[in-house]
Amino acid sequence: MEGETIPHELSVAQLKSLTEAFLSTVARADRLGFDAIELHAAHGYLLHEFLSPIANQRQDAYGGSLENRMRFPLQLFTAMRAAWPAHKPMGLRLSATDWVEGSGWDIADACEFARRLEYLGADWIDVSSGGVSRAQQIKLGPGYQVPFAQAIKAVVKIPVIAVGLITEAKQAESILENNQADMVALGRGFLWDKRILAMRACTQYRHNLIAWFEQTNAMHNRQCFKMPACQGLLRNGFKASFGHARVVF
Repeated sequence: MEGETIPHELSVAQLKSLTEAFLSTVARADRLGFDAIELHAAHGYLLHEFLSPIANQRQDAYGGSLENRMRFPLQLFTAMRAAWPAHKPMGLRLSATDWVEGSGWDIADACEFARRLEYLGADWIDVSSGGVSRAQQIKLGPGYQVPFAQAIKAVVKIPVIAVGLITEAKQAESILENNQADMVALGRGFLWDKRILAMRACTQYRHNLIAWFEQTNAMHNRQCFKMPACQGLLRNGFKASFGHARVVF
């Protein structure tokens, strides 16, 4: 784009060295006991730079057509998938659009990329967007990236993850119930409140707690206290009103 610096064009030898570096990371992740890995190909990072014509101005086999622009990301994923134990899952995060009109990387391209990844053994696709250009015009709003996840879910059979301004439990549940995605990922929600899952879990059991209090006229629901979510609240401290009773965790 005008006014933006074109990334340095890596040589074929440098691409090979980078691939080896990624494979070393895969080996370390396995040795350290990680159960799954996700390759980052979104938000303007290296692989997204290959995918988007905004950043990718190469004139060789790695630039130009969609087929060429996907070449290195797919080659790298293939090598990493072969190096990662077959019984452990591996996915990829992508930007489904650059949010720049006429950029040459949009949801149709992302769908084709996702289909190729599925064929190569990806276990899931994590769908985000943007990040490659300052000219991006992102239309922010609750769940603003969910339609991209839904579009990709329509063309693959592997799980698809939705992300982006998903802040409420009911909102996340609605995405799953409406078959817009198979999973929902939270990022900032955990930064805002590390107890978010525990509080959501106790909210989920609210009606059961009310019924229990009314039935037994007791002050504590000991069965609830045994739940991992509620144990987390006990450690961190939490107050909640349930019908006629007030419980202090």
